[in-house]
Amino acid sequence: MWNKSNSRRDFLKILSGGAASLIAFHPYSYIFAASGKTVGPRERIPNPFVNNEGKPILAAVKGTDLRAMLHTGLSALGGLDLLFDGNQDCLINPNFVVDQYYPTTTSLEAIVEVIQVIKQVSSGSIKVGDQGYLPADIVYPYLDVEGIVSQAGGVPVMFEQTYNVRRLSWHPQKPDFEVWSDIYDSSIVINMPTLKRHGREHAKLTCCLKNHVGTVNGPYRVGTRSYIHENNDEHLFQDIAELAGLVNPELCIVDARTIMTIYGPTPNEDTILADANLLILCGDIIATDLYCAQVMQEYDPTFDAEMIEPTIDRAIELGLGVSSLDDVEIIELPEQPIGGSISSKPHYSDLNGVPDAIALEQNYPNPFNATTSIRFKTRRSAPIDIRLYDMLGKEVTTITHDIYHAGSHTVTFNANGLPSGKYFYRLSAPGIMETKSMTLVK
Repeated sequence: MWNKSNSRRDFLKILSGGAASLIAFHPYSYIFAASGKTVGPRERIPNPFVNNEGKPILAAVKGTDLRAMLHTGLSALGGLDLLFDGNQDCLINPNFVVDQYYPTTTSLEAIVEVIQVIKQVSSGSIKVGDQGYLPADIVYPYLDVEGIVSQAGGVPVMFEQTYNVRRLSWHPQKPDFEVWSDIYDSSIVINMPTLKRHGREHAKLTCCLKNHVGTVNGPYRVGTRSYIHENNDEHLFQDIAELAGLVNPELCIVDARTIMTIYGPTPNEDTILADANLLILCGDIIATDLYCAQVMQEYDPTFDAEMIEPTIDRAIELGLGVSSLDDVEIIELPEQPIGGSISSKPHYSDLNGVPDAIALEQNYPNPFNATTSIRFKTRRSAPIDIRLYDMLGKEVTTITHDIYHAGSHTVTFNANGLPSGKYFYRLSAPGIMETKSMTLVK
C-alpha cells in the first residue's frame, strides 16, 4: 500500500541535507536554524476521480438541497471510497476568513454534511481547521465551530505547530513558508472554499488555489497574507499557486450556491450576491478553479476568466493539475433524491469488459406481458434517465433516474396498469439520447 509517511521521511532526509548547504549563505538562515528541519511540499494521494481515459472528472450539481447536491456530486465522481480506504484521518480546510457567516465564510451546514459522508467510508479522525484574516480564537466562537463540528463527529483544530516547507527548485534566497502540521500530516485534505471575488486589484478570484493562504504561515515569522500582499502583483499571483502546491489537497468541494461578485472577500457597498445554486466537486485543483472562473464570469460583469491566468500558469508549471478544461470530463447535472450511493460499488456486479460508450439495448422479452428487462452499458459514472412514452410522445412514467457506474446494468420494468400497445423508452445521459420501442401484449 502507498505509504505517505515513509515517502515524506525519505524526502526530508534528502532535502535536509541540501538545506544544510543553503543555510551557509542564505540571508535568512537564522529562521531555518530556529525552526528546525525543512521539508518538501506535502505529498498527495494521486487523483482517484478520473475516467477510463485518465481525465479528471468534475461534477457541477445544480440545486438547492445541499445534502442531495453533495450525494449527487460524489456519486458522479465515482464514489468517495475511491479516496478513502476505510481508516485514514482527514482534514477539512474551509474558508474561515472573518467573523461573518456564509457566503463570506464556508457554511457550517456544508461542513457537517461532508463530515457525515466521510464517516460512511472511513473510521479515521475528521479534523476541521483554517487560519483566516482574523485568528481562529475569534472566528471559531462567532461561528460556533467547536460546538457544531464536534456534534457532527468532527474535531475542530486551532493551528499551532508548523513545518518549514520549500521546493528544491526555489532560489536559495526565496524563504521557507510554514505549513501547519495538522494540514501537512493529514492523510487526506479536503478543500472547501466558497466562490467569491477577492477585490479588484489583487487576487481577482478566491477559490481553491487561493484558499490555501490560510493553511500556510510565514515566511519570516509573519503572516502569509502580509508577505504576499506587500509584494507586486506578479509575485502575488505566483505565490498563490506556490502555496497551494505546498498543501496539495486531494478533493475540492466548492460551495457556489451563493457567490460574492464585484468585490470581496468580505461584503461592502459594491458587493453583489448572486444565486448560482451550484456545488462543484473535483480532485484536480486547477480544473476546479478554471471551471469556477467561468461561473464567476457568468455572474459578475466585471470579471474575466482570463484574470486568473497568471496563477493558473504557475500552477500548471508546478504540475498541480490539468492545463485546460478540454482535458477534463465535466458532468453537469441536477441534484438527485437521496438514495444513490456515495461509494464506488456498482449497482450490479457485471463489470466484465467496460463498454466504450453509453449504449441502450433492446428490452427482453419483447413483446412482453407485464414485466420486461432493459439493459444498458456505460463506460463511466453518469446520471442515467430512462423514461417511457406512448405513441403520441406523451410521457407515461420514469423507469429509472439515478447515477450508475461503469459497466452493464439491468433494470426491470413492470407495466401493470398500462394498456396493451406499442411504447417507446428513451435513455438520456450527458451528451447522449437513445430511443427504442417495446410492445406490451396482455
